[in-house]
Amino acid sequence: MKQALLCFFILFSLCCIVAPSHAHNFGQYTSRFSVEEGLSQSAITAITQDKHGFIWIGTLQGLNRYDGNQLINIAASKGLDEQEIVGLFNISNDELLISTGASGAFLLNVDDYTIQQIYDGKRQDNNAVPKPIATAVGHRENIIFSIESDLYTLDSNTLKSELLTHFKPSSYIRAINIIGNFVIIGTTEGLFTYSLATGNVEQISYTDSKSELSHDVKLLKRDPSLGLLVGTVEGLYVIPVSNQTLVASKSYELVPEKNIWGHQITPYGEFIATEHGLFLIDRRKKPAQKSYP
Repeated sequence: MKQALLCFFILFSLCCIVAPSHAHNFGQYTSRFSVEEGLSQSAITAITQDKHGFIWIGTLQGLNRYDGNQLINIAASKGLDEQEIVGLFNISNDELLISTGASGAFLLNVDDYTIQQIYDGKRQDNNAVPKPIATAVGHRENIIFSIESDLYTLDSNTLKSELLTHFKPSSYIRAINIIGNFVIIGTTEGLFTYSLATGNVEQISYTDSKSELSHDVKLLKRDPSLGLLVGTVEGLYVIPVSNQTLVASKSYELVPEKNIWGHQITPYGEFIATEHGLFLIDRRKKPAQKSYP
């Protein structure tokens, strides 16, 4: 996972500094970022980009912002410089949710850098062991998030949370997305939908593969051309979307036999991050071509 995140960091850096005609000359235009260059800690755990183009980098010890020229450690006054950052999620254009390993989660305004704690790390069952938020998305005035195998909603105004549904402990929630009035939920044991209107949960069949790895969902991402991208331990799948509804009967595999950690479309091509490096996708040909390292 660390290698995949490092590959994405390199990709984001290229988007900031490299001309399109030279975008694939990685060896010439990439640099190593470490504590010597201002990174708070060398182990990268999460990366995202805000509306201003700044890249936010979570590490095992602190949060950093990269503006294309320099790295800055953020929120030392709030104690985030001491925290293990386990996730960074763009809840809206203005807010970034920061999930930590031991102190819960915070909302950071990317305009004025104000920070508000929205979760203290303790679930409603009062379990003494901190439970970090694994993934989160914004939906209207709410934040929908997961902790282990449970799905919650939190009112952004009152900061009151409510359990929406829970899966068996072996079905760890790794990714969520929202299409229409449904929360799409990727777990270690398959893909599900949760209806925000009725509360019903249904499993979605998107592959005929009998391999458990192909049902271990790690990434869910809307694509304006294809529909919903479903990244698993064993490939990248596409589920078409029609009228805000998944058309699972027309699902197909876009990239086979790759452990998908991330996906990004850039001016220089479409990339997936895997445990074996960064790959370039050509949708016309489908097989992924390795780009780095």
